[in-house]
Amino acid sequence: MEKETKQEKNWWPIGLLTFGIIFCICVISMVFVAMEHKWEPDQSYMSAYKQVDKNIDEILKKQKIFDSLYSVKIDTKEFVFGQNQLKLTLLENNTTIVKDANITAVVTRPDTNSFNQNLSSFTFDGKDYSSSNFTLDKPGRWIVEFRIETNATTGFLKIEKFVTKK
Repeated sequence: MEKETKQEKNWWPIGLLTFGIIFCICVISMVFVAMEHKWEPDQSYMSAYKQVDKNIDEILKKQKIFDSLYSVKIDTKEFVFGQNQLKLTLLENNTTIVKDANITAVVTRPDTNSFNQNLSSFTFDGKDYSSSNFTLDKPGRWIVEFRIETNATTGFLKIEKFVTKK
């Protein structure tokens, strides 16, 4: 009697090949998706990421000194769709108005630099610092980052506002 040997098909090579093809398709599609969504450089503390990373200890030390010497009162009027203006008061030791500060601000949307508006011309009227007018043309969340430089130190401030289209 001859023993019959049954030959079964081995499916492992076909499974591995299928897995490899699916893996390659996933990698290629991930590259295309990544190319469509560009990376936005971080502008925290109004500087490039590398500068902030290199000088973070000095920035935080100056911020601590600024917080102990000065208080900032921002006009918290809501932003509107269209023309807006920023006003802030800078007080030394909560009593004396600081007259010689250099204030710059960036009005931006979160997670993108496409809508950045740099405000560098703040005027002092004896009590408040006022920015030039700027336009908000998109509804949603907006972030204002201030850089306030005085003779003693530099401080940073960040506020968020929500704009609705009426």
